[in-house]
Formats: sequence, C-alpha cells, structure tokens
Amino acid sequence: MPGEQRIFFDPRDRRWRRFTRRVEIASAFLSVVFGALLAAILVNPALPVVGVPSSRALPSARHVLPAAVRGTIVGWGKLDRKATVR
Repeated sequence: MPGEQRIFFDPRDRRWRRFTRRVEIASAFLSVVFGALLAAILVNPALPVVGVPSSRALPSARHVLPAAVRGTIVGWGKLDRKATVR
C-alpha cells in the first residue's frame, strides 16, 4: 500500500534494544535474588550458646505413642500382641 506508514515499523531498532535491555536487567535482578536465597539456605548461621544443661528425662516412645499402638486396643480392653512397642 503505497503512501501509508507502518505503525510499528522501527528502522533504528530502538524498541528491540529497549526490550532486550529490560530483559537483561530483569534477569540480572532475578539472578541476584535467587543467589541470595540460595546463600541464605546454604549458610549455617552461628547461633549463640544457650548454656542450658541437657535433660536426661526425655520422653520415650511409650509416652508419645497412642494406646492403640502401644499394645492396647482402645475401647476393647484386649491386648494386641502385634502392635506392642517395647
């Protein structure tokens, strides 16, 4: 169509340069954010010493497990020998 200008014609490629520059900036920013996240996950933080003595009376499995798993069928009053935990 002679005499008509193209609407999106850019002979100097300014739009393409702007687009690629923005993509480069966004990818650099996301790379820095991802690197910081990865570093935060991998770095072991130095925690202060609390100074509390260790406890010898920690709960054992029989204190934590429900009665049905310990050996008693709840509601029946019978002993289930297969589920006994010692």
